[in-house]
Amino acid sequence: MARDIHLDGFRTEESKGLFSLAKDMISSWMEKPQEKSTMVWLGEEFIQRVGGMTVEAAQELSSSIMDGVDQFTENMNAIEETYRSGGTKETWLQQKLLSASGATEEERACYLAEAQVALAAGNNEVYAALHSAEQSADLRLPAAVEARVPDGAGGASWQPIPAQVAAQGVAEQAVLAGVGGAALDTGLKCAETQDGEPLNTGIDFGEEPTGSETDRGIKAVATGALYVAVERGIIPFLKKATPLPVLTNIACWGVEGVRTAAQVFSGKLSVAAAVDRVGRIASAAIGDLCSKGIGARMLSAIPVVGPVLGMAVGSAISSQSGKKIASAVHAGFKIIQPAVTTIAEGLHKATTKAVETVKSGLKAIANFLGF
Repeated sequence: MARDIHLDGFRTEESKGLFSLAKDMISSWMEKPQEKSTMVWLGEEFIQRVGGMTVEAAQELSSSIMDGVDQFTENMNAIEETYRSGGTKETWLQQKLLSASGATEEERACYLAEAQVALAAGNNEVYAALHSAEQSADLRLPAAVEARVPDGAGGASWQPIPAQVAAQGVAEQAVLAGVGGAALDTGLKCAETQDGEPLNTGIDFGEEPTGSETDRGIKAVATGALYVAVERGIIPFLKKATPLPVLTNIACWGVEGVRTAAQVFSGKLSVAAAVDRVGRIASAAIGDLCSKGIGARMLSAIPVVGPVLGMAVGSAISSQSGKKIASAVHAGFKIIQPAVTTIAEGLHKATTKAVETVKSGLKAIANFLGF
């Protein structure tokens, strides 16, 4: 099993660029006047850091980011409520996918089948990197990202697959993305290798509750850093046309991942609870993306870029809280890693047959995805 996994296209230069940007933005956010809202502050940051952006465009962008952060929190809360009612993250996600409006039953079934196959492509890349026989392994984006698989592809070869079955498949792949992603320390290492003293913001990620104003602000900063990094070409494999919900959910995924690791280290969260929680986090993110109709091409990259870039920007921000908190995040992750690696292997094997069944009904898109 590979011990040193690098995301192709995101190595030392890129990680330093993102780290530096995130540090600058969290510093600016901490220094803003208390009466200035995060949304207004973020709009001003975009005007300063992204060339040619108007005031109106900047404020519209910052407003959309805050809405996206709030939607992620709403999804996490809804999953929690589902558990209290006797359900699971999988049942919540299935219901969310099946209740999406604006599509016929056949269109919904086709989209969800494509989403299942696309997410499986990304999960396969993570699995291959984790189980590489080499000491060092490259984690690559699925071929679908480069092959430009069109949204809605596969229509000519479509074989009827019940939407309920496809929704279940998406839910299984989402949980696998969360668990498999938590086994990767690629993003976490980005913050470990950076020079300079932390800002000592004093924000304890393990104690800050999801949905608090501070939590909203941190996730907005993380999203803003990803957006500016994409605009500047710091993250070369994400284009400027990347849908904003993708960046928002990646940022929220990362912040919640850092929080989970910190809570495991402090004893607030058991390893078993952490394994369940990383599945909830990915389900909340992927549920939002699918409900917004994000295409197969981008979905296939989410199991790779979601945890890696998310943890990179999340750990970059958390590292500025001070060395004690940064060490807690790292130690908590190391506690989780053996369990999620083992569970991810079992989940991958269990979901393979389901993906094969869907592929038989989506021959065209399966060829694009390289299965």
